[in-house]
Amino acid sequence: MKKAPISIIFLILISHFGLWSQNAPVTTAGSIINATPGNTSVQVPVTVTGFSNIGQFILTMRFDTTRVRFVSGTPNASLSGMTINYTPPSGNTQGKLVMAWTGGSNMTLPENSAIANLVFHYVTGTGILYWSYTFGNICQYKKYQDGSLVLLGDTPKYQYYLNGGISNRTAPYAIAPVIADPVAGPVGIPLTVNNFSTIGGFTLYLEYDPAVITYLNTFTKNPAFGSSFQVGDNEGPNGKRYIVIQWYGTSVTLANESVLCTLNFNYPAPNCNPCSLTWFDNGASCEYTDNLGNVLIDMPQSTFYADGVVASGLHPTWTGAVSGNWNDPANWNSCGVPNLARNAIIPNVAPNLFPVINTSGSCKSLTVQSGATLTVGISGSVTIGDN
Repeated sequence: MKKAPISIIFLILISHFGLWSQNAPVTTAGSIINATPGNTSVQVPVTVTGFSNIGQFILTMRFDTTRVRFVSGTPNASLSGMTINYTPPSGNTQGKLVMAWTGGSNMTLPENSAIANLVFHYVTGTGILYWSYTFGNICQYKKYQDGSLVLLGDTPKYQYYLNGGISNRTAPYAIAPVIADPVAGPVGIPLTVNNFSTIGGFTLYLEYDPAVITYLNTFTKNPAFGSSFQVGDNEGPNGKRYIVIQWYGTSVTLANESVLCTLNFNYPAPNCNPCSLTWFDNGASCEYTDNLGNVLIDMPQSTFYADGVVASGLHPTWTGAVSGNWNDPANWNSCGVPNLARNAIIPNVAPNLFPVINTSGSCKSLTVQSGATLTVGISGSVTIGDN
């Protein structure tokens, strides 16, 4: 049997695994959080970012028609021939919209352009407008390349197609803390909430780096929650882990800045790297319900989830072990050369040399301890902080 040439194998791999030359735009269904129940008309924009050199798209949206009912849709005037087709429920309550467009050539739109404005009647509760891309439903973009339409990368889908919805209220605001310069040993991480009103249940995912902190499998919950409050530690991607927090029960209201729970971690030793505390929301992973079981709107994520960090317990510290060159990592401790995200410390290392900057250097903050010096040459410069 003849072996396929390497070039042919490479082309097959590109086709199969999707090594895309361009990614799809990010498509966002609008979120309306102040609608009035009772068949009132609400306009919801569908916006895009990164809509550059696009030749075709098909977008499928679904929604519960007992909560919202589709009235009409108006395409962007620049997208000549764009269609918005509605399919009413059949055997269930799920309505479906398919928005489709094929251009004669690639099209570029300004950032945050609305590719369509949709009008719904808002009935009650929360009507989630979610993108559907499983079981034969399609959400995809293509571009013209060498006269043919080529599929654009959009994996993972939830990062490219952002859900929206219509409601008369929002989800709470969840806040992970910033813990600066922790001391080695136990570290409590309190998670706080605002706008926590008549909540009947929630699921929250918080990502952390086990290379920096380790979960002790203990927590303290707010006493307002009953025995159904659970916390689990689960494997995440790329070596990270997820803390999963779940609760359901009789509705609870908390004052702003209340602690939802405190997670107990161990910070084994000062570390050069910070540990981000990042909320993970792919739709269902972070979700609240009200006292009636309605899923609450928590999109866009940045509006409802504030990430935190366990900051570095070690800072780039000058040693002068090799020379006076600021930009040589060998002259710093294991944290390496500082940058605008890291604090720099220069202790008295005599008889070793003190740092000299003849080109450029930067740091978040600078501490020159007693007996130490920093020299900035005529052609050198140092940037401290964001300024």
